[in-house]
Amino acid sequence: MLKIDWSKVLTNAVSVLVTTVFVGAALYVWKGVESVDFRIGENFGKVKKTQKHIEAIVKVIAPKVDNNTNDIEQLKEVVNEMSEYHSKVNLGIKPKILLQHNGGKEPPLIQAIQQQLK
Repeated sequence: MLKIDWSKVLTNAVSVLVTTVFVGAALYVWKGVESVDFRIGENFGKVKKTQKHIEAIVKVIAPKVDNNTNDIEQLKEVVNEMSEYHSKVNLGIKPKILLQHNGGKEPPLIQAIQQQLK
């Protein structure tokens, strides 16, 4: 007659169950890692595309910014000269008025700068 050792059967069944749970958990984690990798790769492609777009914009804007920087430096010089002149000669115009619009005309400061640049 066949004698069954229930202790060994139970031990083997529990071992198989524990192994299955660990393998299932490992597969679940692996699937999550692969989906995260896929999303990272997809987003990296979008980031690279955006980076190239920004680089193209910077190439166009950078010279203009440099130009504007030079213009600003020139305007600062003109304003400093005008400030020195204004401090020596009392024109009866307050500095705030130099920047205010008068009707449809440019402010007096802008008019003076335009004349200096001509």
